[in-house]
Amino acid sequence: MLERWVPGGEHVTNNHLEVQAVDISPGGIGIATTQELHVGEVVRIEYALASDGVTLPIYSEVMWSTAENGSPRAGLRFLM
Repeated sequence: MLERWVPGGEHVTNNHLEVQAVDISPGGIGIATTQELHVGEVVRIEYALASDGVTLPIYSEVMWSTAENGSPRAGLRFLM
């Protein structure tokens, strides 16, 4: 699941938006997704820790977004 808050206060819930981690670092995560995100949005993704269904909610700000060859990607900065 991915939830997002766009600049201006609008809240959007995308219950079936698929997100795949591309790379991860101590300060953020790169993702590939099925829908373009926008710079400045705050998003919450559920990151699967193990195959037993345990997830970790991660709040992040979209720092960049692109759609290379029709495949949306975004760089997220973790919010602590």
